[in-house]
Amino acid sequence: MAEQNLSVDIKIKADTAGAKQATAAIDGVTDAIQEQTVAEKELVAQENKSIEAMGRYVGVQKQAEAEIRKTTVTGNGAAQTKREMAKAAKDLEKQTTQSAMGFMALSNGLQDVQYGLGGIVNNIPGIITGMGMGMGVAGAVQIAAVGLQVLLKHVDLFGEKAKEAAKAASELSAETMADANAAYKAAEATKAQ
Repeated sequence: MAEQNLSVDIKIKADTAGAKQATAAIDGVTDAIQEQTVAEKELVAQENKSIEAMGRYVGVQKQAEAEIRKTTVTGNGAAQTKREMAKAAKDLEKQTTQSAMGFMALSNGLQDVQYGLGGIVNNIPGIITGMGMGMGVAGAVQIAAVGLQVLLKHVDLFGEKAKEAAKAASELSAETMADANAAYKAAEATKAQ
């Protein structure tokens, strides 16, 4: 037999479309896993924020419960608080009115400053009681002011009378010197004649 060479050409054409689809599917799954991981991280962050908010809510709720217990300790806490608030509002109104009266008396006193301490003394009780102090304090301050007024009138505390006397003495001395000088000049004139 004779040897024959047999050659067979085989052409293989590979269909890679399936591999490409598989790679695309794997890439899609990888992207989905990454998106899910990001979403899970965001969910965990939101859960942490929710837990913090719940903690704050629980704290506020505990404070509110404590306040409620505090106001209801007497059994009639809300009514008691309402009465206390009404009394406080009434007291505030009274104090406001009283302060207004005090400022009015103070303005009258300032108007009377032009007449000196004597003009102010009669306004002292209105000013003192208007500022919330009692009549006893007002009387004591008025008595002290009258005493100061008398003291200033009869005792030269600030040396005003001494200053006036020194000025008068200086004027008298200058006048006397002028008279003496005139007399000297007249005597000299008489000698010269």
